[in-house]
Amino acid sequence: VSIESCEAHGNEEPGLGISNSDSTIITGSAFSSQESIGVLITLSNHTAMASCNILSSGKQGVTIAGCIDTTISGLILTDSLMEGIQVVDSVSTEITGSSVFNTTSEGIQIVRSNMTVLTNNELDLMGGWGIFANYSYPVSVSDNVVANTGSHGIGLVFCNDSVIVSNEISDCLGHGVFASSAPNYTIDTNVVERCEMNGIYLIYSIDGYVAQNDVSIIAEDGISILDSPRTVITENWVNGSIGWSLQLLGSENSTVSGNTVMNAVAQLYIESCDNAVISQNNMSGTDRSTTVLETSQNLAFTENLINAPAYGGVELYGIQDSIFTDNILEECGFFIGPMSLLDCRHEFSGNIANGKPVYYSWNGSDIDLDADDWGQILLMNCTDCTITGGTMDLTPPPIQGCSTHNLVIQDAELSSKLAAYFGWSSENVTIRNCDISGDSDGMGVMAYYSNNLNFTDVRISDCTRIGNPGLWILWSSNVRLDHCIVTNSFRGIEIRSAENLTVTSCRFEDISQLGIYPLQYDNVLIEDTVVLNCSSGIWASGVEGMAVRNSTFMYNDDAAIFTSGVNQANITNNIIENNGYGFDLNGGQDIFILNNSIRWNEDYGLYIDSTVNASVYYNVFAKNLGGNGYDTEVRNWDDDVSVGNWWYPFSGSPVVVGNAQDRYPQEYLPTTPVINQPQDISYAEGSTGNTVTWYPIDDELSHWEVEIDGEYWNGNAWNFTSIIVNIDGLSYGTHTLDITVWDIHDNSVTDEVIIHVYDATPPTISSAPDREAFVDVAGQTVTWNVDDLNPDDYVLYVDDVESETGSWTTGILSVSIDDLSEGMHVLRMVIYDVDSNMAEDLVRVLVIDDDTSPIVNSPPDVVYVEDSVGNTITWIASDAYPASFEVTENDTIYVSGSWGGGRIVVNVDGLVPGIYQFRLTLIDRSGNTATDVVTVTVVTTAPETTTPGLDSDLIFLAFGTVGAVAIALALVWYLRRKR
Repeated sequence: VSIESCEAHGNEEPGLGISNSDSTIITGSAFSSQESIGVLITLSNHTAMASCNILSSGKQGVTIAGCIDTTISGLILTDSLMEGIQVVDSVSTEITGSSVFNTTSEGIQIVRSNMTVLTNNELDLMGGWGIFANYSYPVSVSDNVVANTGSHGIGLVFCNDSVIVSNEISDCLGHGVFASSAPNYTIDTNVVERCEMNGIYLIYSIDGYVAQNDVSIIAEDGISILDSPRTVITENWVNGSIGWSLQLLGSENSTVSGNTVMNAVAQLYIESCDNAVISQNNMSGTDRSTTVLETSQNLAFTENLINAPAYGGVELYGIQDSIFTDNILEECGFFIGPMSLLDCRHEFSGNIANGKPVYYSWNGSDIDLDADDWGQILLMNCTDCTITGGTMDLTPPPIQGCSTHNLVIQDAELSSKLAAYFGWSSENVTIRNCDISGDSDGMGVMAYYSNNLNFTDVRISDCTRIGNPGLWILWSSNVRLDHCIVTNSFRGIEIRSAENLTVTSCRFEDISQLGIYPLQYDNVLIEDTVVLNCSSGIWASGVEGMAVRNSTFMYNDDAAIFTSGVNQANITNNIIENNGYGFDLNGGQDIFILNNSIRWNEDYGLYIDSTVNASVYYNVFAKNLGGNGYDTEVRNWDDDVSVGNWWYPFSGSPVVVGNAQDRYPQEYLPTTPVINQPQDISYAEGSTGNTVTWYPIDDELSHWEVEIDGEYWNGNAWNFTSIIVNIDGLSYGTHTLDITVWDIHDNSVTDEVIIHVYDATPPTISSAPDREAFVDVAGQTVTWNVDDLNPDDYVLYVDDVESETGSWTTGILSVSIDDLSEGMHVLRMVIYDVDSNMAEDLVRVLVIDDDTSPIVNSPPDVVYVEDSVGNTITWIASDAYPASFEVTENDTIYVSGSWGGGRIVVNVDGLVPGIYQFRLTLIDRSGNTATDVVTVTVVTTAPETTTPGLDSDLIFLAFGTVGAVAIALALVWYLRRKR
């Protein structure tokens, strides 16, 4: 049967139905059905359908059921309320060169149909999958374009020995390519982009081959393989995944090699994949993890190139008996996170981190290393090790000790975005005289299950990422800090779940949250320590046994000391001043607060809530603005003999603090002035309302005086409340304020406050116009008008790459663009002032390589009679990028000027008899030139009276675009006109 150039439109029945009809040919026809299938072919062999249109089907556009050897080509199918093309229980079906648009369900669905070939088809706007094959093998899907699917792009389920090759898949709400229970598959040379799930996702499919695919802009993982042993993932390009670029789970004996992955949150994740080979991959552009390897044995990780400031670099968790050789790691290294000692035993050789070799030792002893010689040091199950001197800067910990005992790290500078030192189950570790930086993102030290840690003269800073302490210590007893400094970090020390912490003669300053944070950690001693400018100086919870003595707590916003459920605490002889709360004690029992100076705090000096058996006496409470004390319990704040605490202001006996009372209070009234010490202050230049406040105390205060930078600023008599000094109007920079307060006996006290006046106003930069430039031309620039009171540096980016830096001043800022290559470039000029305020401008520069000289004709020579007028030379010239011209006569410039690309007209009247050579030189913006010479001959004639005309000295120049003539009057003036 042959059906050619027909139209059939069904209502409740198919537009075309064929059953039990072999060797049918359908060409050039159009079919549709309002409520049924557009074309239904059943139990018919050797059917060919070509160049047909299937429009608006109420069910499938085309259904082929129970057929053998069916060919569909050149089909255009649109608007199906179910599948576009459905093949069921058929053999040897080929669909090629067809277009399927706007289906509610799958574009092409293959069910229980073996030996199916889909090639060179276009599918767009599918409500479900683009192409879906189920229980069909083998299926070949090649050279198709699939876009805008409501689910996966191309999928195979229970389809053995199938291939998905050279397809373009984009904008899928599911996976780009999906395969489940499809052994012996091949997924090769596909382009997959912009998928809301994984780019390529495979599960329960053994012996697969995934190669040379280009996968980009993926919302989850780039390529994800689950429970599919013996998979080969090779030579793929994965760019811009939100999840992992490559993920392999439960797939032993697999190979990941030769892949390029970049610009993802994380690059490679492998879990439960024994005997996997990971080799010769190139991974870059991530700030979290390049590689995470988990719970696998006998891995071979070799010859990989990794370039990324990754959070952990190559991370190993539960990896055993594996090989790591000849890897090159730039800006990252290895991180071994053991779950047992066996997780530390590997073979390491030939690895490079930050340009230096990686030192790895298993079961070594008597090791003596210079840190400068190594990119990273990994000590596993070692004893008696010393690391001395040098500078190490690595994103994962540059020094790691796992089950390593008697380790000394000394005289070194260490920096890391994770932790400068990581220790696990390592006892008797000493770190002394080291400078440690968290490099903004990391911690200083991480230690787990590591007893007898000693830190002496260690300086830790820049651990500012939220949640990161300078020292993070878990399940580790007998920890000692002596003469250490922790600054500019989120937390100072966080220590949990063990016992015996000693902090002596240390300093914690500029900590965003908690200075010292013991949690469920017993026997804490803090003495002779200074804690400044934290959220809380000490925040202790669940601690049994804590002593804080002879220490200073100032400028801590929430509280100097906060406790929750702390038992048996003794807090004595401390200075607690200028904090939020002095003490904020909650719950717990057996707390002793003795001999502390608790003054000038913003809230309560001492606040006790539901604490059992608290003893409070021999303390000084003065000028705590929220109240000197408060207690929810009924008790006495005194020694039960004759002495309580000293109070200012003093209201008489007893002093009532909530439900408690001091029965033997004393008035705090020093005979020489004392004064609080406000923090140094910063304010924006030109801002108003900036003040400093003091609360002096003395039995007979008299007056005060303030100097700023040695000059008198303000002064007055004591007003019996406070001293408030306005400091507005200071110039940019740092100023020193000194206040002196006297009593009537001329006793005095002074305080110094440093005032930083900063620039809060960003600089201004003009908007430079976009422009053209030329290859091989010198002196080309882009210029901006820039202004600021306190200018500093600028940075020029060319196409988002830093190109030039320097300093600038108010006025003109100019940069050369002579060295730009041919093509379009985007210049971004960023200017900063001294306080890092910034402004920027974007300029587009089109660089042209113009090797074509201007074109100019050769006009005829000119002969005229002396004293005649209107004698001119006219050159017809053109150029794509005209610039200027010059006319010389006997090597003397006759006239010159800018040239717009049109005619050049020069008046030669007024010459005395003779022969003259006029040479025209044209110059374009790329420096190309063209010349022409015209001879002018002037002959003699008898004088005669003539009507006065134009001055003989006038020379007319015509220039401009075609059709525009400008007249230049050489030597005297120019007259311009248009024709």
